[in-house]
Amino acid sequence: MANIKSSAKRDEKSKQLRAKNRADKTELKTMMKKFDAAVAEGNRETAVSAYKVAVKTVDRAAGKGLLHKNNRNGIIGSARGRFRVPFALPSNESPIQGSHLILLAFIALSLRGEKLRLVDARTRKARLMEFLTRQSCAKNE
Repeated sequence: MANIKSSAKRDEKSKQLRAKNRADKTELKTMMKKFDAAVAEGNRETAVSAYKVAVKTVDRAAGKGLLHKNNRNGIIGSARGRFRVPFALPSNESPIQGSHLILLAFIALSLRGEKLRLVDARTRKARLMEFLTRQSCAKNE
C-alpha cells in the first residue's frame, strides 16, 4: 500500500490501465480466433468479413500502442497467408485494398529493378495499376 497520496493515485491509475489493456488484448485474441474459425469452416463470405474485422482490430491495437508495428505486420501477414491458402484467391481478387496493394506493387517493381520517378503521384499510381493489371493478365493466361 502506498503512503504518499500521488503514489496511491498512480497505483490506482496503473491498475485501471492494466485492466483496459487486458480487455483490449482479449478482444484482439477473440477476433483472431473468430477469423481462424471462419477460415477453418470454409465459408468464404464469413472469412472475408472476419478478415477485415481482424485486421481492423489489429491496426487499432497497434495504434494504441498495445502491439509494436512489426508485431502487427507479422500478425496481418500470417492471417493473410492463412486466408489465401484455403481459398486460392486469384491475384485480381485480393482482400488487400487501396494503398496496401499499391505499396506491394511498388515493392514488386523495385525488386524487378524498375525505377519509378517520384515526380507525380498520379503518374506513379497509374504506372503501378498498369503493372498490377499486367501481372493479373499474365497469371490468367
